[in-house]
Amino acid sequence: MRLRQSIVAIRPGWWLGLFVASDLAAGGVSLLSRGTTSMLFHDAACLGAAAAIAVGIAWHRPRALRPWLLVGLAVLLFGCGDVAYEADAAGGKVALFSVGDWFYLGANVALAQAYLNGVTIDINGGSW
Repeated sequence: MRLRQSIVAIRPGWWLGLFVASDLAAGGVSLLSRGTTSMLFHDAACLGAAAAIAVGIAWHRPRALRPWLLVGLAVLLFGCGDVAYEADAAGGKVALFSVGDWFYLGANVALAQAYLNGVTIDINGGSW
């Protein structure tokens, strides 16, 4: 509980500065690195985004939980699709429909369902 209080006590400007600095650092590392390092960095960022959404859901406990869970699932599936596609591409030959494509398809379905759930909740007077 003390960690949450100390995080909340930090001014919003600091969070924005931290976000901008980390985004610029991540972009720089991604541009300067080549090959496997760049792929691994991109995969870690995608899967880390899904983890950040999960932490945000646990932290803020939104009233409408389903749309946020579906957004987190979609981001996770996009990350898994990237990992699967890069694993297939490492072999040198990528099939017409790779395993990554199925992850991307599932991510798009989850994202569409999250949007529809959010719109339905908003129309019915809820907040998401």
